[in-house]
Amino acid sequence: MTEPAIENAPPAHDRCALVHVGMSYRDALATMGRDPDSTLSGHAEAGRDGQSPAGSYAIDAWNSVDARNRPLISSIRSSGGVVEEVVCGRPAPTPAPAPLSSGL
Repeated sequence: MTEPAIENAPPAHDRCALVHVGMSYRDALATMGRDPDSTLSGHAEAGRDGQSPAGSYAIDAWNSVDARNRPLISSIRSSGGVVEEVVCGRPAPTPAPAPLSSGL
């Protein structure tokens, strides 16, 4: 469930710009001002040559709109309570148009 946004707070994509790699996840959530709209979690496996250690991660996403009312998604990837990646204000994918009926 999404908590209400902080009153008069800037959109999520603006608050996201204040989040940085290495920040604690707790501080990142406080900066965003509300719980994420969605969360994906998983477990990363080590690469073939073992260069990347295995570990759990989460990707949280916040939905917002820009000044032209276009939908945007901001996301934070974290692992072990630390922010590893931040993507702010990425345009939301648009759904494919429904096929036209031939009327047959």
